[in-house]
Amino acid sequence: MAYKDMNLVLYLLTTFVLYGLEMLGAILIEDISTVFEFASAFAVTALAFWFPAGYFLMAQTKYGKEPNPTQQRVAKLLIFVGVLNFFVGVFAGVLNVIGAGGGH
Repeated sequence: MAYKDMNLVLYLLTTFVLYGLEMLGAILIEDISTVFEFASAFAVTALAFWFPAGYFLMAQTKYGKEPNPTQQRVAKLLIFVGVLNFFVGVFAGVLNVIGAGGGH
């Protein structure tokens, strides 16, 4: 098990910091939809852009005979668009948290 090989001080420090952040979030976040906005920003981006393009590049590297440069450029473009989509989703969530989103 990985935790048995870790430095005990680092393990405990990481555990307590993550627990503290979790409690701080539970205290400060008033609406659960805010949490879902941040989670969906990652999940939608990963499912729509990062996973397909990343798996294609890994499969082409491992099983492809001759890499097609056009397909590789399109896959890398999808990853870039995914990064942009992720930041836009997170930015929208941050705007909602600070109250500038005009939403609820």
